[in-house]
This record gives sequence, C-alpha cells and structure tokens, in this order.
Amino acid sequence: MWTKLPQSKLEFLEQRLYFPSQHAEILSRVSMLVGDSSVKLLSFRSAFRQFQNHESRAKDMIDTVYNVLDRDTDATMGVVREVAGLFHGEGEKEKQASVLEALNGFRVEVSGCLCVWTIADVN
Repeated sequence: MWTKLPQSKLEFLEQRLYFPSQHAEILSRVSMLVGDSSVKLLSFRSAFRQFQNHESRAKDMIDTVYNVLDRDTDATMGVVREVAGLFHGEGEKEKQASVLEALNGFRVEVSGCLCVWTIADVN
C-alpha cells in the first residue's frame, strides 16, 4: 500500500534526486580545471564534504578550493558560486548564505573589491 508522503519529505526526495547531477557537473568542471589531478580533486571533495557535514566553515572550503585551483580567483569564485547553488533545499538556505557571505569576504580579501553576492544571484 502506498502512503502519501508529506510535502516536505517529497520535496526532500526530489531534491536528492536532482542533487547528484549538479554535483557531478561541478566535479567534472573542477576535474577539468585541475587537469584531472586525482589529488586535487580529492582535496576539493574533502573540503566540500567537511563543510556539508558541519566539520569546517565556508571560508575554509573556499580557501581549499582557491589553493586546489592554483590560486585562480575567477575559477574559484565560479566554482564556489556553483557549490552555493547546491544548497537550495529546505533547511539549506543558511548554508548557502554562509557560502555566499564567505565568498564576499574572499573577493574583498583577494581583490579589494566590495561586491555582494546574494542568494538571488545563485538561483
């Protein structure tokens, strides 16, 4: 017998089905940017996983991405904005805001430019 899932659980399941393709696209892009270096790709994945599991801050993840991408500011900002887009589900907006806030700080730190990224820019 089928039971109707509450809307929030149904949305959660749909988001989990959508998430892997976005994640795979980001991993593919990062892999290309690091010349298929398995060590750098592993560092990226580890940084993302640690942030996702509340084991590190968004700033730490961004710093790792920046170093993995050989300190390429534009590539780092692009990848991190894509990562922020992964946190679009219910209960994940806070993580997304944290990534965008840290990205603003990163941008100021590396370029001296005060530009503000918002959730609306990612979605």
